[in-house]
Amino acid sequence: MVIIMNGNKQQGVLTSWFERGYGFIIGDKRQQYFLHVTAIIEGPAIPVRGSMVEFEVALPYKNGKLPSAINAVIFPDGGAK
Repeated sequence: MVIIMNGNKQQGVLTSWFERGYGFIIGDKRQQYFLHVTAIIEGPAIPVRGSMVEFEVALPYKNGKLPSAINAVIFPDGGAK
C-alpha cells in the first residue's frame, strides 16, 4: 500500500540512475527522493541523469528511508510540460 503524503505535483532533477532500476531526485529545498522504475508513468525507458522529473511524494517504503517519488513523468529534454 502506498500512502501519498500530499497530492501536489512536485518537480526536481534526476541526480542519479542505476541499472538495477532506481535512482534519486533532488527537489525543492534540496530534499532528496527515491525513484523506482515502477513509479515512472511516462518518459524514456532508461532515464538520463539531469532530466527534469514531475512527481508526487509518498511515504518511504521502509522506515528511516527517503520519501518516494511516485507517478513520475520524466522529461528527457530538461523541461516540464
